[in-house]
Amino acid sequence: MPAWRTLIPLTSFGTILFFPQPVLAEEPAAAITFGTLVEEVVDLERLTRWPKPGFRLINLSSFDRSSDLPAGPGWFNNSDFSGNTGFDKVPQEPGPDGIGTYLLCDLEGPGTIARSFTVGIFGTWRVWLDDQPEPIFEGRPALFIQVPYVPFLERLRVKDPKKYELYHKLGGYFPIPFAKDCRMEWTGHLPECHVYQFGIRLYEPGTNVVTFHPQDLLTYEATVQGVLEILEDPARRLPTPPERNEHPVDLRVDPRQWSES
Repeated sequence: MPAWRTLIPLTSFGTILFFPQPVLAEEPAAAITFGTLVEEVVDLERLTRWPKPGFRLINLSSFDRSSDLPAGPGWFNNSDFSGNTGFDKVPQEPGPDGIGTYLLCDLEGPGTIARSFTVGIFGTWRVWLDDQPEPIFEGRPALFIQVPYVPFLERLRVKDPKKYELYHKLGGYFPIPFAKDCRMEWTGHLPECHVYQFGIRLYEPGTNVVTFHPQDLLTYEATVQGVLEILEDPARRLPTPPERNEHPVDLRVDPRQWSES
């Protein structure tokens, strides 16, 4: 049953006219899962539309925080082992050996780890999803940042990790969705190199997100394989529209304004 709204225009005689019109409720958005996120890797058409549900993209990075003034002193500082790389908290201060535990993030709400990158980082990495008492990952940082599917596949006793290789040039594109929160910690020695980058989507509150579980690798195996086959030869395998529709656009947008066409 649609909801109804009433339009109330005024005539030139001051008469009020009532025009009840149906307001159709929007269909609930489909759940965001590991499988739907993998499909996005080769869905170029989605780039032509506003994302729905909406999200905010944040970046977690080990960039040198002394680079804080454009064109100022230290603007080109680029030391990822300076100890000045920005952690939220220090759950465990460094001991006599100089090794401490540092909180990278404790994000609340639905989201997805969408991209990760490192050229080098030592120590131990831990990741918790949705207030789980035990981390979903604990081990070498580069393993999680570049090829997180490898330890998950080992748990599942899958012998061929290349079947899930969403990885390219030191960066990982293996999506890890979470419904409630995501916490990441690093235990290591600050003077040693610790380079990391994460691109994380934070969805609107109430977005239906299914938290990643290692079993998803088997549940969505066919989806992963289909995407990897396209990536092996995108020029020949990437789906294209049956017809090519061209629409000339002549649009002017003033500063601080937006428009659609």
